[in-house]
Amino acid sequence: MKGKKIKKSKGRTAAALKAVSLPPDVSCDLPYITLAGNRYMSISEPGGVLRMDESCFRIISSCGIIHIEGERMSASSMDNERILINGMVKSITFE
Repeated sequence: MKGKKIKKSKGRTAAALKAVSLPPDVSCDLPYITLAGNRYMSISEPGGVLRMDESCFRIISSCGIIHIEGERMSASSMDNERILINGMVKSITFE
């Protein structure tokens, strides 16, 4: 069977994690979002930033675009592993 590519299946990975009682966020490449009140937000595994200003952040993730609206928001830290957002978070939606 040379030349055939084997595709990884997220469904199989999720089923395997369920079989051993591990949460799906352990290895399914899902973003992990932490919100402390409405003043601080952390997003792990960002794919990139589409928009960033005081009232709106649009962040690419493995499950789509995370849209954050608020006031006086800023990124206090940003790297390949995590984005830290400070300010007043009013809404979080997924596109």
